[in-house]
Amino acid sequence: MSAVQILRDDPSSPDFKPLEEALRAWEIRRSDPKESHRLAMDLIDHALEFDDPLVTGWAYLTCGAHELAANEFDTAQESLGSAIKLFARTGEKRGESLATILRARVESNRGEFHTALEMYKSVIEREAHGLQTLERFEAFNAIAGCFWGLDNVELCLLYLSRAFDTLRNTDYNTERATILSNMGAALLAVGNYEAAREFLVAAAKFSRLGSDRVLGLNILANLVACHNELKEIPDAVAVSTRMLSDYQDLAFTGPSNGALCNAATAFAYGKQWALADRCLVGAQIIAQESGMPMWQLVVAQTEVVVAAARGNHAVAAAHAEALLSNFADQLSSEARSQVFSVLIVCYQHLSRLDDMLAMKKKRLSLSESRYHAGLTAAMVVLDLRASLKHIVG
Repeated sequence: MSAVQILRDDPSSPDFKPLEEALRAWEIRRSDPKESHRLAMDLIDHALEFDDPLVTGWAYLTCGAHELAANEFDTAQESLGSAIKLFARTGEKRGESLATILRARVESNRGEFHTALEMYKSVIEREAHGLQTLERFEAFNAIAGCFWGLDNVELCLLYLSRAFDTLRNTDYNTERATILSNMGAALLAVGNYEAAREFLVAAAKFSRLGSDRVLGLNILANLVACHNELKEIPDAVAVSTRMLSDYQDLAFTGPSNGALCNAATAFAYGKQWALADRCLVGAQIIAQESGMPMWQLVVAQTEVVVAAARGNHAVAAAHAEALLSNFADQLSSEARSQVFSVLIVCYQHLSRLDDMLAMKKKRLSLSESRYHAGLTAAMVVLDLRASLKHIVG
């Protein structure tokens, strides 16, 4: 008999413990998401019958978590906003911290990174009020994501290392894989490709011990990007082929198009044009349907690379120039450097020597500004290598 059935039959029954049900719904949100969501929805539907704002707050929090995972940002915002108000009214600080962290993730997913950071800051400053290990991990990982979105790789790496530290003396292998994958992406951004490959390979090992297919796809997508940068074309093509074989349903349905863009680049470098075109078209559809500037930027950059790989240097140069103009404020330093590199090659083939020299100067200036971020990355790599050696043995 469910808690709601007990409530209907006998509201005074000692078997009906709504707060325990609400907390259970939150605790099983990963292990049994369908049951977790069902319990939370039942508690909200019958909130008036037991009139307990604390119970309803936890139910709204759980629903908000599931809505966020489903990219239903408007609905998640409403649920989490209700949770924050109810927790504040009842003085439940831990619940309020959790709801604020998830509410910040809504803002982060919308690209409002400064707003999200202010929310995270409000939680960290009050010492997160007894957040559990995985909850602290999620907070630090999310903060790192904000700094990534703001192109501040140094602070992104710092918070990734803090997230990794929370997992010491635990067996949370899926979470370790998540951090190592994110670390690999950050190292890619500062040009430390060999270290990125090392962490991504380790992430893949930890990921095999879990069942998170989205994480598995993200790791392989980052690994493809790493092989692309190192010009390890056979490896990039092999990983891309595996990625499309094992995760085709996820890659072509979004919500992001990064995996398809990385695969399109690998196939283009490997002269497998049919596969490159298939991935590029899929990435373009996701970018168009999502309307997200981030995915439009990624696909525009991939169009430049694919055109250059085909030898269409005039087309590639035109696409690259439009990219620098249309996405001037969104381009990260690493992405800008990659576009500069393609333009240098295109200008050389087109005998636009003055433009080629000007672009070389821009890339050199950008490389100098990225030097300090590379130093920060090197220090974090040393610390994490020591931690990995301790865990892996």
